[in-house]
Amino acid sequence: MIRINLLAGERTPQKTKKAAPGEPGAVQLYLFLAVFVLGSIAACVFGWLYMSARIRTLDSQIQVAQARKAELEVIAKQVAEFERQEKLLEAKLKTIRELKALQKSAVRLVDEISTALPEFVWLEQMDQTGSGLKFTGKTNNFNAIAEFIEKLQDAPHPARSDGTQPSCDPGQAAGCWFPSVTLGTSTDRDRIITFTLDASFQPPPPETPPAAQQPAAAPAPAAGN
Repeated sequence: MIRINLLAGERTPQKTKKAAPGEPGAVQLYLFLAVFVLGSIAACVFGWLYMSARIRTLDSQIQVAQARKAELEVIAKQVAEFERQEKLLEAKLKTIRELKALQKSAVRLVDEISTALPEFVWLEQMDQTGSGLKFTGKTNNFNAIAEFIEKLQDAPHPARSDGTQPSCDPGQAAGCWFPSVTLGTSTDRDRIITFTLDASFQPPPPETPPAAQQPAAAPAPAAGN
């Protein structure tokens, strides 16, 4: 009698064979790993060298920029000092011009007052505030005061460079040295009159250069018949 065992027995799994170190597959694996490691090292070395060179270049550029900045700072300080000196010089020149103008006006002021001062009139004091003047004087009659006022009001500006003489009429006060003169106070004591006058002093305006002569316009052609 034949018996057949239908139950499969437990089979042991077949083990995969590993390549021995001396087999061809193991050599290729080791070569691949070696190439990969060497390539990684080479890439790291190349990257480090590149970054080092880049850092040195940037450091050099920074040093050049810092040196240029220092030069520009020195130049900026020199320019600022030059501008400050220029402003001081302009202020000094302006002051000198103003003082010269005041000196010239003061000389002409004293000259005009001396010319207008009649006999038997003595000035004791003269105060100036801007263009305003205040005279304090003495005389022995009121007619001398009126004469003094009239002469001050009639003192004309000098002739212009073109030879024209400014008008000093009452309606043209712009051409007078003293456009306004009024009697302030007057006291008579022992036939000596003490008086004050209030006046305004006006120097001549600066002359403007003559306008350029325009060429005469050509006559219009006659209309045709």
